[in-house]
Amino acid sequence: MSALDTTGVLSGLRVLVVEDEPILSLCLADSLESAGCVVAGEAGTVAAAMAMTQAGAFDVAILDLNLYGERTDAVAAAVVSGGRALVFSTGSTREEVPAEFRHWPVLHKPYRDEAIIAALCEVVQPAREGADARPKQRAAP
Repeated sequence: MSALDTTGVLSGLRVLVVEDEPILSLCLADSLESAGCVVAGEAGTVAAAMAMTQAGAFDVAILDLNLYGERTDAVAAAVVSGGRALVFSTGSTREEVPAEFRHWPVLHKPYRDEAIIAALCEVVQPAREGADARPKQRAAP
């Protein structure tokens, strides 16, 4: 159990980081490792993210909505269709997230480590307890 994940639920969780800003990717990877997660891969382009998604060696993806101006909707669809959990990361609003994915947590940049942990726990804890990892539908803001 780490100082960031006081529940221990994130220990060993394999996270795919999909982010086009190298410094943000490094900071996110550091935060994840401090919380007991394993960074299963990092992708900065849609093509790299799709390849890693197809390889499937992760439990959850933290996905930027846009990589160098290219939308990541297809990556999100591949993650979810593969039965994996998803957390979005964006400088945009929740309304920018495609409607079919709005029930997944959204981290709004800049975000704090605590927000990362809370979002991961929201999607991972139910799955580790034998329930569906997909969060319940959220009410419109």
